[in-house]
Amino acid sequence: QHMDKKFVVLISNDIYDTVSNESLNTIIGHSLRGQIVEKIRIEDIETTENIAQTHLKLSELKKDWTHLIILTEAWQPPLVEDMAFIKALRHHLKRIPILIVLIGKPKTDNIFTPVDPVNWQTWKEKIMALGDPYLRTEKLVHE
Repeated sequence: QHMDKKFVVLISNDIYDTVSNESLNTIIGHSLRGQIVEKIRIEDIETTENIAQTHLKLSELKKDWTHLIILTEAWQPPLVEDMAFIKALRHHLKRIPILIVLIGKPKTDNIFTPVDPVNWQTWKEKIMALGDPYLRTEKLVHE
């Protein structure tokens, strides 16, 4: 009964091709108790054009979905652009929960590594500072 969350996952260009559907489905099911209905590749996120494109892809989705996941490499510090991207998506998505799901530095054989505690703290504080009640950070992998 806990598997009723339906996720759309935004994944940056850098890591999109290394993320296998099977492993992502398994780990998200396990860690966040839900299922993926769609994976969307996002380009470098600075541009408003990309935000518009992403929003368009989301609004065109014919499948039901309940939560948005932005899969994020925690070792890269949160940039002004990241925050702008999140705020812009929030503007379009009203009250749909957005999860910033953090992974550590990828290893050759595994992209889903634990998040460094310092990086976790940095991201958590940045996200909390946005003051958005429907936005939260999650670790994908727990030690």
